[in-house]
Amino acid sequence: MRKDELASMADSDKKDYMIKQYEERIADEMKSLEAVRVELRKVKQLSDEDGTAEDVIFHLDNTRDDRGHTFLMVTSQNNDFVTAELCLTLGADPTTSTKNEEGLSAIHYSNFFGFDNITNLIIKS
Repeated sequence: MRKDELASMADSDKKDYMIKQYEERIADEMKSLEAVRVELRKVKQLSDEDGTAEDVIFHLDNTRDDRGHTFLMVTSQNNDFVTAELCLTLGADPTTSTKNEEGLSAIHYSNFFGFDNITNLIIKS
């Protein structure tokens, strides 16, 4: 919709239009998130319905980068709430028992960088 068309609408119509646009964006984001979940299940080769089976080659806590960081640690360093939430939903260990070579865990990183939303998510887990 063009700006001049939006400007000519009544306030209640503008509100309805904006709500509809927002709902469409949410629906698109939910589709994208589900697509990521489907791809992650394919990568993990999950065969069960609830997605709790674990592939011995791929493990959220034991698969690490060259610095010893788990997926949850990387999300905690980058303030990536959505991926952190996905990691925790899929069973990532949020406790300090999962540490890198320097003895740091995901909560250490999120707390150090001031990413309170991730820190609180980890605490709630």
